[in-house]
Amino acid sequence: MWGFALAMINCIVTMIVMLFMIPSGIADGILACTAMILLLMGYFDKREIKL
Repeated sequence: MWGFALAMINCIVTMIVMLFMIPSGIADGILACTAMILLLMGYFDKREIKL
């Protein structure tokens, strides 16, 4: 669970900081968003996400 939490923090920080590192930050942000989506898909595996 520590690995998941640290990876989520890393993705969030990367998405915030990517705005200041144009143009290379755009590619970094795309990879961070992709990693976050995959982490969340793995965490919520078969459970429904209720809004």
